[in-house]
Amino acid sequence: MKKPRLPFYFLWVIFVLISCNRLENETIQTIVPLKTTTYTDDFSLFVDTLIFIPVQSSSGDIISVVSKILIDNNDNFILKDEILGIQVIDETGQYIGSIGNKGRGPGEYTDITDMCITPDGEYIWLLHSSGVSKYKISDGKFVLKINFEQVNYDAICASDNGGFYLFSSNPPDESNFEEHFYALTQFDNNGVKIREFLPRKDFVFTQGIFTQSYDKSTIMRPQEGDNIAYKIGKDIIPFLKIDFQQQAIPLKYIFNNGGDLFEGMKNYLFSDYYKLPIHIHDTKEHLYFSSIGPDALQNDFILSKSNNKGFRWAYESSNNDPFFIMASDSNYFYSVVYRDNDAVKEVLSKTTNLKDYILHKMSQLPDSDIDIFIIKLKFCNI
Repeated sequence: MKKPRLPFYFLWVIFVLISCNRLENETIQTIVPLKTTTYTDDFSLFVDTLIFIPVQSSSGDIISVVSKILIDNNDNFILKDEILGIQVIDETGQYIGSIGNKGRGPGEYTDITDMCITPDGEYIWLLHSSGVSKYKISDGKFVLKINFEQVNYDAICASDNGGFYLFSSNPPDESNFEEHFYALTQFDNNGVKIREFLPRKDFVFTQGIFTQSYDKSTIMRPQEGDNIAYKIGKDIIPFLKIDFQQQAIPLKYIFNNGGDLFEGMKNYLFSDYYKLPIHIHDTKEHLYFSSIGPDALQNDFILSKSNNKGFRWAYESSNNDPFFIMASDSNYFYSVVYRDNDAVKEVLSKTTNLKDYILHKMSQLPDSDIDIFIIKLKFCNI
């Protein structure tokens, strides 16, 4: 007599449920940033090192709008530029080359939603409007493209099996939270779906879903509604809970006004709560993240990993050009700043946030024809 066997589908459901349960219930570190940080507008007390790296772009081209930075295994900067595409710059600011090319031909792309580096550091995945493409980092050559019939993905992260994860912030019906939906989907290196997990809890804004940690793992910022960030490496584990306590945005607040999504988003951003922990980056010693506070003002935080204490600062409503830290390694944080003479003049007598402080320091640089810099930033022990 044959032993009874569980159907494969049943085993797969059990596996997915166990995976989801582990994601939700693993013990994680909790920080209470409004209690453990001190507001400051004097950055001379906290900035240990600030280095300006002038960026030399390719001949005739000007790097203009950098929205993401990755650091490869050779300490080169990979810049996602909204005009030029993917540009590779070495640690001294010298142009190395581009990854792929913008265009409509084979192996080219017209837009880029997100990018990530494979765990071995040799390849880069690009997410764009029609699918996912893979390129060799060393020479920028096209490797393969995976097309999706219906693309509803906002961010990409490499997985340890040679494939990738895609994050979908919201389904087509963005006001429906009752229908079963998973935010994170894993694919193999041929684009075959492996599994889905991370049940969606609330409306999710699409900005800064995945960032690169100093150890080359990936940080996935919190969904709205739980404030839990995850680290993605060999496993996906809860990494950090950012708890604003009574000042945290309530669950599903965005739909408090009759389900009008546009009106709900506006009310959400201008509410008196703290929300949207994004652009999470870390060094061995410090953690950085940005959050939208009351009146839709950007609030940024730096905390020491050893004692969870730190400092924070806010940007006024007149600061229309947001500034975020965009990358990190073991010791330094990195971002991109542009030489704007008018902006520099405005901050010579007033430095209330980190961007003002950096522009003030930039005013002391020698004159040159270079208008874009990668900044290298280290904070004091707190």
